[in-house]
Amino acid sequence: MNLFESKKVRYLNIILNDEIFEGTFGDLLEGFEELRAVTFVSSPKKFFDISRRFRKIILILGIEDNDALKNFDVINPESVKDFFNDLDKNTIEMIKDQKIEVRYAALGNAVHSKIFLLSGKKKRVITGSANLTQNALSDNSQFEDIIVYDEEYNPRIVSLLEKRFEYIYGKTIDFIPERYKNSKVYEISFASLEDNIELVKELAEKNQLAGIPSEVLESVTIPGFEEKMINIDIEHRKAKNGKEIFDELTKKTKKGIIFLPKDQIEKKRSIFADLLGQKDKQEDARAGIVYNPLDGFLYRTDKTIYSKSIEDRQEIAFFLDKLSKFVEAYRIFTIGSEEEKFETQIRVFEAILYTFVSPFIWKLRKIYVDEKQSEALRADIPIFLLIAGKTQTGKTHILEFLKVTLGHKFYIFDKEVKPQNIKAYLESKEVFPLLIDEVSKQYFSSTSESSYRGEEFIKTMVNYLKDTHPCVIATTNNKFGAGSQVVRRIYYLEMKVSFDMKKREEMDDYHASIIGDLNGKFFQDFLYRMAVKLNEGYSVTHDFLKIGREIFKEYFDETGKRPPEWLNRSVLDDYTVKSRNIWKMLYDTKKDGFKVRGKEIYVDTRKVFGEDHYEKENAKNFLPSSIIKEDSVVLILDREGFFRFIEYKEKIIEKLKRVLK
Repeated sequence: MNLFESKKVRYLNIILNDEIFEGTFGDLLEGFEELRAVTFVSSPKKFFDISRRFRKIILILGIEDNDALKNFDVINPESVKDFFNDLDKNTIEMIKDQKIEVRYAALGNAVHSKIFLLSGKKKRVITGSANLTQNALSDNSQFEDIIVYDEEYNPRIVSLLEKRFEYIYGKTIDFIPERYKNSKVYEISFASLEDNIELVKELAEKNQLAGIPSEVLESVTIPGFEEKMINIDIEHRKAKNGKEIFDELTKKTKKGIIFLPKDQIEKKRSIFADLLGQKDKQEDARAGIVYNPLDGFLYRTDKTIYSKSIEDRQEIAFFLDKLSKFVEAYRIFTIGSEEEKFETQIRVFEAILYTFVSPFIWKLRKIYVDEKQSEALRADIPIFLLIAGKTQTGKTHILEFLKVTLGHKFYIFDKEVKPQNIKAYLESKEVFPLLIDEVSKQYFSSTSESSYRGEEFIKTMVNYLKDTHPCVIATTNNKFGAGSQVVRRIYYLEMKVSFDMKKREEMDDYHASIIGDLNGKFFQDFLYRMAVKLNEGYSVTHDFLKIGREIFKEYFDETGKRPPEWLNRSVLDDYTVKSRNIWKMLYDTKKDGFKVRGKEIYVDTRKVFGEDHYEKENAKNFLPSSIIKEDSVVLILDREGFFRFIEYKEKIIEKLKRVLK
């Protein structure tokens, strides 16, 4: 076969023993028992999934295109935790048993080599341009070249690359903390403050023993960064934090920069507590529930299990009765048609369901991206739930019910909560949801370039938060409006009916009777069941709350109760419905402001909105960006797209008039 005459685009080119190889990269790994690799790894889990067939693995982690933001990963405990959070239980067990060794370039060095050494009954070496990543090995749109030699065909090349691997190995340091090795009783793999302080000491000692020259340490820095470059804000803050840790771990002497000994690091305990985000004092009341990748369950920060199963079916039946009564209040005490009341009940339960699922939303996002092989799809699963509605629609009652059901009185805040604090909480490893009553609509819709609120902030948080993180459940009034880039990144629910204030006293007594004796046990059981399902392997669909619906269905089945009609079967799309209704009404009532010209519609904003600039700008937020062709002096819309959006079918006479013009 002539490589350059093939009609098929050959993105992944493999040469095995000087001949074109038609198999896959995975085929090259078959029949070998041990793997030694130098490669960049975009996802530790994906790497170990590919290499699961080996009984012994040595991985030297490279970096991608000299990514300077990764310079300080080797002394930052956060990087170690992120690495382990991406692994499954079997891989962690192999690390504990020292069947997997992971190494990293010492501070100031970078590894960009790609070498794979395979051994067993024979030896094979693989080198070239490709890292062991999905993009590199998928033979889909990325050109990569791999050269492969077996020992019996070319022993000299095999020997040379083995020596090169050993040389690189000697210039790297062990990335696995000692406390992870040979620990048969170690069951919790998240770090307390004490764990992190010890880890900082260990990382400093390893880099010190690596004998890094002072001039190299002095040259280590992070790239220039403008606060407005929000898309790299998260990675940069992590790098900046690593640099601050480095500055505290080292000192300048006459001989240059050196690492501090362990006893001097211990004296800086309070400083490292701040840098590591863990105060060495009574814990923040909002912190406490974290994910343990070793078993997939949730734990308190004191390392006691949080996810617990309820054995007594009567306890489950008790909560289901309370839940049903709470949702029923939105029929008994509200004003509106039966259809509107029922639609509201669906949304009340949907808000509760999202909140219950939220501690594992980060996991569902990760699974969805891995299954679909598209990082862009991470934004399809929102980390914000927004419950909208006029006053007296019961939005705050939902938060109060959730507060007692979650069993944590500290997780509700009023509108005075600082956006900076929300941002800091989202970036924590905490997974417990944050409840906020009456958040300002500017928090989501502001077009400023603030790093902690507005459209750019929401896009950044949803797109770039990849590790464990919490979700935000907030309420707002029904005047909320935001651009399409924000809307697709939040889950928006709109309450349809208001409570009858003539029944206020009766309603308050009813509400108090429901929440008075509730606790967090049911929530803990729900999270236990969800963890079990995820540990067994779960496929995520467009309905990212499907796993929660299944669990609630199990609850009703186990207790012999009939699932209520308001137990919805799929996610809702309230914002699209609201947007459609707004523009449908504008078109129906102010049609003279819409001029159809060929394939376009010219909107006379003065006729449609008058002189109200705010109403005009707010209404434009409800239009899909794909149908806006121009928005400057005049608003021009795509005719077919707009009519499809408002579900309007042109009459034959209208089409004829347009054609005749």
